[in-house]
Amino acid sequence: MGFKKDDPNINRNGRPKGSRNKSTEEIKSILNGFISDNLEDLQEVYDSLEPKDKVSFLEKIIRYIIPQQKELKQNIDITSLGEGDLDYIIERINQNSEL
Repeated sequence: MGFKKDDPNINRNGRPKGSRNKSTEEIKSILNGFISDNLEDLQEVYDSLEPKDKVSFLEKIIRYIIPQQKELKQNIDITSLGEGDLDYIIERINQNSEL
């Protein structure tokens, strides 16, 4: 059964930007429930892992917990900066590299 021309029931705008996919939300809810129900067992399994496996596990799940940061690129004409500005930038870079 196809659509009829000028049918007022057809959504011509599509899904609104940012709206959630119902099946994705359902799967997330099921997984959340599973994890909540099995937290003690999961902790026991995690505790039995080797240190390198614990790090690997955390690396894999962290992307689902903390949003990934996008790289920020800016083109700056450093010839227009004063000596104080350049000193400040160098100081900040040094501070960040110590972390």
